[in-house]
Amino acid sequence: MIKRVMSFVITVSLLFCFFTTQTYAFDADKHDAYLEQVLFGDGNFKNSHTKSISEKIQMLEYASYLAIDQCGGSGVNELNFLKEQKVKNIPKLNDFDLTGIFFGNHRNYTHRGWDYSYTIPKGEKHDKANWQVRRKLLCSTVNKVFDFGLRNELFGRVCGQCNSFSALIYYVHILGDLIESDSYKVNDLTIPLAREHANEGNSDVFWEIKKHCEVLFSDQKDSVTYLSFMQELDNLAIKARTLVATTGGISEENFEQYHSYSEDLMELLISYVPLLLENEKFFKTEFYFE
Repeated sequence: MIKRVMSFVITVSLLFCFFTTQTYAFDADKHDAYLEQVLFGDGNFKNSHTKSISEKIQMLEYASYLAIDQCGGSGVNELNFLKEQKVKNIPKLNDFDLTGIFFGNHRNYTHRGWDYSYTIPKGEKHDKANWQVRRKLLCSTVNKVFDFGLRNELFGRVCGQCNSFSALIYYVHILGDLIESDSYKVNDLTIPLAREHANEGNSDVFWEIKKHCEVLFSDQKDSVTYLSFMQELDNLAIKARTLVATTGGISEENFEQYHSYSEDLMELLISYVPLLLENEKFFKTEFYFE
């Protein structure tokens, strides 16, 4: 009897690991494709260029995963890859490993916003996922790829463009998760696409993306491309926030419309961000365009 029980437990455990691994791989592929589309306008950019360029993109994608989705002891290979690429200040996995939860519930600990201050449990030195270490890991990787300068490695200070580019990577991931959502019911604490009265202290994805793009593309603020992007971003945000403000908020009846705004936002980023990045020196230096 004991042998049968143990056999059953082992079988269930193996099946859980199998499906969790498959789910992670599937989700990672989708997130990577979204990121490459937003940065380059091509969801398969990494696989169609030189090894050097491919490795730089892989660094960004691995750092994004480690910062946002890592949990339950996963991420060893991704962390080792960043070490091999000589990203500075790489932490040990135990310094930020999100343990004791199933994949999916991790969103409560890493998906609440780039600048969100997580509660530190009494008697602990940091929040459960150690968000500050995760943020620094992503920023350090971004700085390794684009070389924003030594100051980004000293005393934890990060320049505006490095921080905002890292935040953009973060919100492309969050937006991808929102696009994959198939229910109006909120079952985690992910920062919402839209709030009725979004502001700095109560932001939504629209607010955050606009804020960081204003920093990232500050030298292009008078260009036609930038102005068109900001205008379309504001118009879409108004539509989404107006829907949220309706009586009853987001419901089964209007979820499809609300969900379409997350898809529209991703398409907006894919349409404009690559054009703006092509005019940024830090980006052109690493990802040359013929």
